[in-house]
Amino acid sequence: MTQQAVRKTPLAVWISLGLAWLFVVCIAVQTFIAGMALFHDGSMWRSHTVFVHFFEIVPLLMLIFGFAGKLPAPYKWRSLALLLLVISQYLTANLPGAGAWHPVIAIGLFWLAVDTARGVLPSYRQEQKG
Repeated sequence: MTQQAVRKTPLAVWISLGLAWLFVVCIAVQTFIAGMALFHDGSMWRSHTVFVHFFEIVPLLMLIFGFAGKLPAPYKWRSLALLLLVISQYLTANLPGAGAWHPVIAIGLFWLAVDTARGVLPSYRQEQKG
């Protein structure tokens, strides 16, 4: 990436990129905490339920900055999908019989978060060329 390309990229795009990777890291940490609770120390479930409150808002911020940075529609749709998946995590954690979906959705969250983060700059640059 050239110096000129870096300077021409709006701050909102860089913030979107940072938020997307932050979300990936938070999901990995959240999964680690769940593993600790399941396999090492059951008291870690409290940390699992508390930690999510630190990053549950990130997909909403991604969506807001996606619009502010004029990122392509797929980024915005993925940010919305991540937000909906976070909401579905709350549902599966609290609805009787739905808990088995909780780790499955977590896998989807991680995959979509990584895919979204990897695509921020390339999709923005592609749209700027077209």
